[in-house]
Amino acid sequence: MHWDFQLKAENADVYICGHLREVHLIVSEKLTDQERGSGAIKADFSRVAKEKSAIFKSFEKYILFQNKYARDS
Repeated sequence: MHWDFQLKAENADVYICGHLREVHLIVSEKLTDQERGSGAIKADFSRVAKEKSAIFKSFEKYILFQNKYARDS
């Protein structure tokens, strides 16, 4: 299962995509080396951890059926 969204937020482009259990975020906003290494992004994730967890738990559960006769080349 794959999904993606492309959003425009003022002057920044935000691309969000997911595949199975992975979610990737790409933001076009430029960060300085100091901002990138400051831990602010990690702190922001911990700030919203409870809400994120509640949202993930509300997602519809699905079962993946693999076709054992189909092979990727």
